[in-house]
Amino acid sequence: MNKGFNGIYIASDNIVCGSIREAGIDTDKIVWAPDLLSLGPVLPPSEPQHSISRRIFWNDFHGSLFDTSIMPDAYEAMCNAIDKFARADEIVIWAGPSMDEQLFFVWCVAVLL
Repeated sequence: MNKGFNGIYIASDNIVCGSIREAGIDTDKIVWAPDLLSLGPVLPPSEPQHSISRRIFWNDFHGSLFDTSIMPDAYEAMCNAIDKFARADEIVIWAGPSMDEQLFFVWCVAVLL
């Protein structure tokens, strides 16, 4: 990758994020916006209870596999990276051909608008 690249990479998959890091990309240039529900992330909920319910689901479903407390909600991760996006000349969204990743791509565009 070009050392002069002033951009941000967005990915919903931690394997993709790991591959980006392995390529020597500074972790400050990666925004991990995971949402492991089958249909991809959602836009901000109208009720805080919605986010709490999703976190409970993640813990119940994935808690035996890994520490879900380190998993940011996808929308929270994007909001926390607003300053990074503002300074970037380019934003690269990593999305594959699966339905959840295609929905993630469209969702990222909606959030960034």
